[in-house]
Amino acid sequence: LSGIQNQPGGVMQINGDGERGFQYQVHATLTLVPPAWVSLGNVTGDPLTGALQFIDADAGQLPARFYRFVIP
Repeated sequence: LSGIQNQPGGVMQINGDGERGFQYQVHATLTLVPPAWVSLGNVTGDPLTGALQFIDADAGQLPARFYRFVIP
């Protein structure tokens, strides 16, 4: 992950750096001890830069959330 930005309406924008054209799964968990990772969806690295961007529209409904990008 390279950054998380809080957007209007409780939406979170999760940014990362990946490989161009590679597909990644976006995982989230409410706690890190123990983690219970769930898949939120997929994102593909930008074809020119490899940049990853995912919008979590449900983040505002939760007290906290941790994220990771995973190659399936």
